[in-house]
Amino acid sequence: MSLLICHFVKIEEQRCIILQPQAHERYAILNDNVISVMKEHEFELREPNIIVSERFYGYLGHIVDRSNKLNHFHVFIKSAVKIGMFNDIEIYRIAELAFYLNCNPAKVFFCSEKSTTFIDSMRPLSDLGRLISNGLFYFGFDTKVSMFYNLSISFDRTRQNTFGRDFFTWNKGMLIPWRQISKNFQLWVAPIINGSIGMQSVQLSAKHVFDPNCGEYDTYRRLLKLKEGLSDENNDVFINGEVTIRVLLISRLSWAKAGARFLARGVNDEGFVGNFVETEQVIMCGKVISCFTQVRGSVPLFWSQSGMSVGSHKIDISLSKEVTKPAFYKHFQRLIKDYNDIMIVSLLNTRKDEGRLNSCFCQASKESGLNLNFTHLDYHAEFDTYVSESNWSRNTHIKAYIFKNMAHVSVLGEVDRVVCEQTGVIRTNCVDCLDRTNNFQAFLAILVLEKQLNLMGVFVTDVLGNRRFIDVVRTMWTINGNNCSKNYAGTDALEKNKLSVQSILKDTHTSIKRAIMSNFSDSRRHLAITKLCDINQPLYLFKKPYRIAGLSCLPNVIKTSSQLSHDILFELIKNIPNFTETKCLKLHVGSWNVAGGCERVLQQHIFTSKLQEWLLDSPKMSQSQSILHTPSHHFDDFDLIVVGLQEMVDLTATNILYNSDAQMNIWAQNLTELVCRDTKYVLITSIQLVGICLFVFSKETYLPYIQDVSTSVVKTGLGGTAGNKGGVAVSMTMYSSSFCFVCSHFAAGNTTNNLQQRNKDFEDIQQQLIFERDKKIYDHDYIIWLGDLNYRINEVYENVRLFINRNDFSALMSSDQLVNAMGTSQVFNGFKEGEIKFLPTYKYDFFSKSYDTSEKARIPAYTDRILWWQTDNIILKDTANVEMVYYGRTEHQASDHRPISSLFHISLRITDYMKFYKIYTDILKKSPFGQLTVEYELTIHQLTSNCLNDVVSELKKHIPNFNFYRFERNNILLTFAHIEDISKLPHKLNICGFELKLNIHQSVPLQELDRDVIEYIRKQSIASVNEPPSCSHGMRQSGLIDFSFPQITEHLLDSFDPIEKASTNSCEQEDLIDLMSFGDFSNNLFLNTHRPHSPHSWDTRSLVLEYPQYDKELNSSHQEAFLPAHSQDTNSRVSRLIQYDPFDISAHSGGADAYKSKSEERIFRNTNPFK
Repeated sequence: MSLLICHFVKIEEQRCIILQPQAHERYAILNDNVISVMKEHEFELREPNIIVSERFYGYLGHIVDRSNKLNHFHVFIKSAVKIGMFNDIEIYRIAELAFYLNCNPAKVFFCSEKSTTFIDSMRPLSDLGRLISNGLFYFGFDTKVSMFYNLSISFDRTRQNTFGRDFFTWNKGMLIPWRQISKNFQLWVAPIINGSIGMQSVQLSAKHVFDPNCGEYDTYRRLLKLKEGLSDENNDVFINGEVTIRVLLISRLSWAKAGARFLARGVNDEGFVGNFVETEQVIMCGKVISCFTQVRGSVPLFWSQSGMSVGSHKIDISLSKEVTKPAFYKHFQRLIKDYNDIMIVSLLNTRKDEGRLNSCFCQASKESGLNLNFTHLDYHAEFDTYVSESNWSRNTHIKAYIFKNMAHVSVLGEVDRVVCEQTGVIRTNCVDCLDRTNNFQAFLAILVLEKQLNLMGVFVTDVLGNRRFIDVVRTMWTINGNNCSKNYAGTDALEKNKLSVQSILKDTHTSIKRAIMSNFSDSRRHLAITKLCDINQPLYLFKKPYRIAGLSCLPNVIKTSSQLSHDILFELIKNIPNFTETKCLKLHVGSWNVAGGCERVLQQHIFTSKLQEWLLDSPKMSQSQSILHTPSHHFDDFDLIVVGLQEMVDLTATNILYNSDAQMNIWAQNLTELVCRDTKYVLITSIQLVGICLFVFSKETYLPYIQDVSTSVVKTGLGGTAGNKGGVAVSMTMYSSSFCFVCSHFAAGNTTNNLQQRNKDFEDIQQQLIFERDKKIYDHDYIIWLGDLNYRINEVYENVRLFINRNDFSALMSSDQLVNAMGTSQVFNGFKEGEIKFLPTYKYDFFSKSYDTSEKARIPAYTDRILWWQTDNIILKDTANVEMVYYGRTEHQASDHRPISSLFHISLRITDYMKFYKIYTDILKKSPFGQLTVEYELTIHQLTSNCLNDVVSELKKHIPNFNFYRFERNNILLTFAHIEDISKLPHKLNICGFELKLNIHQSVPLQELDRDVIEYIRKQSIASVNEPPSCSHGMRQSGLIDFSFPQITEHLLDSFDPIEKASTNSCEQEDLIDLMSFGDFSNNLFLNTHRPHSPHSWDTRSLVLEYPQYDKELNSSHQEAFLPAHSQDTNSRVSRLIQYDPFDISAHSGGADAYKSKSEERIFRNTNPFK
């Protein structure tokens, strides 16, 4: 069986693929980088040129191999297994894919879960194909309309089903251009979901309300009567007999924070959590459907677990509760909007790390202000064997509460008449959201099963049949749990049944297999998942400088919810300097090797004096040491404080192996008290590697504008195996500027080998520091590198002491190893350091002003340093600036090192929503559609092939940027990947003696597809006008579209809108396809929400843009849109709608390194933004 026919053909010597739906005479033609629509009569004309035809189950989209941008892969479903049919929807499981290279039927690669024909150099594509063919991806086909069906849409029609459910559609990125060109895009492309689907039919003896002879209204009326408890005395409502019950159990896994088990924990800044699964239990009897929905998801805090071990895994809660609040709020705000009331059931135990995580979850729920119902059930304590009715009896109060408040179901009569509606959802979690969650959700579903049947008017009279029915559903839930577990952990679920020896042995085998997979194969599986998810996030398909700039500066709603093409996003990125402004950030950085002296350093009298002097008062107390003589008020009230410690614990073998965080917690508590002396600061995060530790504090007022916080560590001791030496780092974004703080401890010693090892330590750390989403150290706007770098002075002891006594800093620095190494570009290329006007910080006697008086008599040296680096990104570098206004040391004698500190004034980039909105709408005026296909009509009717070739050659001189052309009767059709200004297309041309007249096809306006995004940005831009500068840009932290702005009046909104709104008749829409990029790039998260119609939204039917230079309205039987024309009457204007297709790489010429040029204007004009 096939649902799609694929014809390989050559058109004007260009390889193409023609897609033909099995049941429709509508054709889509694919070239390597563009797509257009072919009408039936043109297909008949091209049919003799067909090379070969293949049949497939469906088409998923287009991928570009970023390692070789000339390799274009079209992905087809070669083999699929039919699960069954439910409510006229055929459901299939993907079994095998076919990848066609450059539309060539001879170059095809097949991929299934266990086999592939890809060569080794195509391993990323092979892993991607294996992932989609692993038996956990599904698609649907609607037999009523003969189109592919989006299974991400809930079967519960009482809930909104809009683009908000796109985070369940795993090829969502490939669908973006289809939505831009056709509302019927599912004629050719199949949306796919990841999860589990099971279907069963059961015959039951029951009395029911269905009468084959009664009408639709009568059935609906009887169900309402039954729901309201109004029974009929004569019992004529019910009919006794056999009924067929169909059960559908469907689980949908979100791709927004998907990944392997230990690599996708917790929440991200947009409120998405790992292993978020929505499960629907759908019961169908006749034409009546009943739905019961549950969700699961990782604990919505910033936490992680190490998978490189066997047995228990330590839980690390990485960010403070203050930093977690915005993401926690977004997560539950989205759930409330989608499901109304939320009941949280946490199955974590109360011991050790799980207990600490559960306590933080409970506290966050109480402090969220969202009126969440939090219920804790210690699964191992409450259900000592497995979840059953018997051991549930101990929790009757919880059972009653759940059924009273949350166990509602939706019942829909014929033609979706709503009998009752589910008004809340139960959100269940354990650590993995697998085994305990599987059992508990299955138990709840079985309990609700009878209620579903009764509300449908079905009352089972056969006890044995009822038990058989329950067993069938329980088995379906077991399979569902196994599939969810395979997605996340790579194995079947654990049964958790301590009463069965067989179950215990099976669970032991599964646990061992999980341990092996988490240690050895999960990273590769996680990378494949990440690559698939990245296709859904267009910004991650750009070259590095553009990707970094877009992710930093574009509003989150653009990054997460927009339906824009790559080319429009590229235009926005180019305009970043035009819609961003800067403010000064005061950053204070301190570094100290404390020589393992926690108790020694944190003595009360020392702590309250010297440490405060070091971190709070040193700049203004030591202005004589400052590089610039800056007014004293510039040294007060720091915005960020970064503290780096080395040798926080003694570097003994026990400490190196055990790596306890006890000392870090003590320091964190004391430092927090210290820095809050005058101003409220909050600890953003801390990270430790044995004795190396880094703390980042922020003013409380800046918390809403800090996001993307992640940490990383690199060991360099003993060849990279021990943490006595190495580095720790924190990555974060504040407003639209990104920071990387690195604290390191390099190899000690004064020999040549020691120097080479220090240089190697730097290289290892800078290369191996990788943060979330594969972000690397030089992907930031600013790097601050601090620590005990251990570089020495290449002079004899006597000379160094002589220079010190003379305060001859220039002589000291001329022999400094780090200065000399940086001068010869051996280390820290591009980094800068302030002028040193203080004495060497190493090595002192403890509690003394004297340098080392021991027998070793170590040479004093500047081992402790603070350096910085700022981006050379061509787009961002003009708005990045660093000024070090202080660099000095503090006379704290509790260690053999002296602490150092520095004060930076940094340009903090902030997105101006008012400017962005104007630029955004101006770009959409010039390029209002996706891919553009135009038709030039030739007035002569008899043409030779030579004439046609001459016409094409001349056209390239007048219109050089079209990507695909073809002839159709007396017309030539040109397809563009992108046109920056469609008003500049010539309406009339005289070429080779022929007159060409322009005819433009209509498409769906981008303003219509993105109307909610545009509306949201417009509201933010207005709301920011009356807010103080420190708060006006904070809304970028959320991608939710439906925020309310009560201070915005309707007349203000209407007067602000620069885009003209109008309505026009609908016209025949031509259909196009997208081109997607693929390669070694990383995951990021989109936010998708339901988008209710706003009273200020644009008319979704159409949108008309006016251009003064167009004056002639052209009407035809196939066109109801307005067409452009050059006119002699300069006073007339005509409005028009056009068709545009996005994603063509060849729309931009130039090499991959073009962005390094000094001419930004030339770069933006010629550079290909994709790899």
